[in-house]
Amino acid sequence: MLTIKLKPLGRKRHRVYRISVFKKTTHPTKGSVEDLGTYNPYTKALSVNKELLNKYVELNTEMSETVTGLLKKNNLIK
Repeated sequence: MLTIKLKPLGRKRHRVYRISVFKKTTHPTKGSVEDLGTYNPYTKALSVNKELLNKYVELNTEMSETVTGLLKKNNLIK
């Protein structure tokens, strides 16, 4: 089973996140299956590969609440 989560990058207090696909039991700081995009909470910049995102949405991949909220807020999913 796969899950889309945020993977933290950067140093303390200056985090940037990568939106990645993980196996359900994998911790977000460990290896990911595939990277879909990035999110910078300071500039509110979100970049996502829409083709890959749609591929995983069609496979009914679960998403964390945070990722779901970000994608809905930017009108990338319904």
